Amino acid sequence: MAGFDRPLKTTGRFLLVPEGGLIWRVETPFPSVTVITRSGLLQKTEGGEATRISAAKLPLLARLHEFLTGALRRDMSVLTQDFEIIREGDAGEWRLLLTPRPQNDALAKTLRAITLSGGQFLERASVERGNGDTEEIRFHDESLAKAGLSLEDQSLLNEARQ
Repeated sequence: MAGFDRPLKTTGRFLLVPEGGLIWRVETPFPSVTVITRSGLLQKTEGGEATRISAAKLPLLARLHEFLTGALRRDMSVLTQDFEIIREGDAGEWRLLLTPRPQNDALAKTLRAITLSGGQFLERASVERGNGDTEEIRFHDESLAKAGLSLEDQSLLNEARQ
């Protein structure tokens, strides 16, 4: 990222709840919790006040929620609205290259490409921004949970929907 001598590395956990939202807990270097729902974004940091951004003010948040839930359902039509997709591999080892469709000028200005790869689960996501920055996310120890949400997770999703 521009302005950094070295890559900024964070570690944490995330929980993706179909139709519910995404809870991303960053553990290092700065503990925080970010919750994205169809309604918007909620971010909490240790000792700080909660930040809320309504999807009405930033429609990209609602679109991101659609992408994530569509991907969970393996509904590629959600992605093909905004991206051209190149698929490689098979169910055991796959790769998707997403590039913004030319008619989506706003997206094309902020994003060059997203590369997703994995096997049973998503293992790696690389995001190339329009300004040249690159974000790489590596996923480890993925699992499908059969149990319901914890009270804390349910509370976070409810708070983010307000």
